[in-house]
Amino acid sequence: GVFAGVLFLVMRRRFGSAVGYLGVAILLACLLALSTPLGSYFSQYREAGKAATLTGRTLLWNAVMPAIRQSPILGHGYLASTFVQFQVNGVDWAAPQLHNGFVEVLYNNGLLGLIPIVFINFVIARNLINVLRRAPSTSAIYRVGAGCLALYVHLFLNGMSNASFGGRVRPPFILLLSLVLVSHKLVELVPHP
Repeated sequence: GVFAGVLFLVMRRRFGSAVGYLGVAILLACLLALSTPLGSYFSQYREAGKAATLTGRTLLWNAVMPAIRQSPILGHGYLASTFVQFQVNGVDWAAPQLHNGFVEVLYNNGLLGLIPIVFINFVIARNLINVLRRAPSTSAIYRVGAGCLALYVHLFLNGMSNASFGGRVRPPFILLLSLVLVSHKLVELVPHP
């Protein structure tokens, strides 16, 4: 979220605001770490060695790769990852999802599900970049495009450690789908060169 906020301000060429926003976010994070149990949680997290495996995510991804190779085209079925601890050897904790949108889709729906998700991500990024290239930086369309791109970057980065665009249809997934429509409409509204 902080990265997406800074990206939005930088795209709007408000560098001072971006630095201020980042400074406030860092200050707030330090205050939270010093005055709440969050600081001791991070210390325990680092001492337990969980940082190296991203809280077990990399172990989970390695464990499901052989299962993905077993059924690469069709996957294992919609929401099959919900039961991954019972289906895959090496997963010894109750993982409700695979903690990566692309791995989640590949495990559940195979390449037939992954191809549309990759295409959706490509279309959104292409459309929003075209909007930012073509629209004058002072226009409302540019500001909306910059906001949508920051939102997309947030969803994409969240999808790298969460199943925000794979698995169950939740608000982040619907938001990603809506960005396809919004980005397409923004491209239509921008004058072509």
